[in-house]
Amino acid sequence: LRVKISGPKGILGSSGFAIENIQKGKFSVIYRPPVAGKYKIEIMVAGREIASSPYTVEIGAQKDLIGWAKGPGVEGIHLKTRNPTWFRVFTPTASSRDITVAIEGPAGNVGASQVKVIDSVFTYAYTPKHDGKYSIMVAIGPKKNPTVLSFVVTVPSTILSGPCKIWGTGIASCGIQVNKKVTVYVQPITE
Repeated sequence: LRVKISGPKGILGSSGFAIENIQKGKFSVIYRPPVAGKYKIEIMVAGREIASSPYTVEIGAQKDLIGWAKGPGVEGIHLKTRNPTWFRVFTPTASSRDITVAIEGPAGNVGASQVKVIDSVFTYAYTPKHDGKYSIMVAIGPKKNPTVLSFVVTVPSTILSGPCKIWGTGIASCGIQVNKKVTVYVQPITE
């Protein structure tokens, strides 16, 4: 496994990220983006770039981000057709009026329902009905100027057309903060 992460200040060296073998054939890439801006993550397995690489992520300054979304439903973990999945959204205002969720799947709009609230964390659930790509948009904050987090997941799971499965918050297209640890999981697929 080879990973290259580059951002506004060039390529992150070995002090900027770590690759860990968390179980046989399954790796995590943990990085802390030092400054705001666009980053490119390139992932190679057995000397070949995987199918969806490179990933482009937008890193925001800590003061710019007013919430987050995470969980299997936005990270692409263990997704199966016709099986419910979920994700959590945090907003410091503690009001669901400040959250808008929209999901577009292969057959059109997919409904997401709020199923639980604990403090300022709201849990949403949805059920992917067809195989394919799902675009998830989570808008947090005032309706006139929200922070928009965008995610793309593939059902079933996140198996790509290359020899790997990739998931994690570190490849979300936006919503990542400067100097906050994020993770990308990489699992080569062997027949």
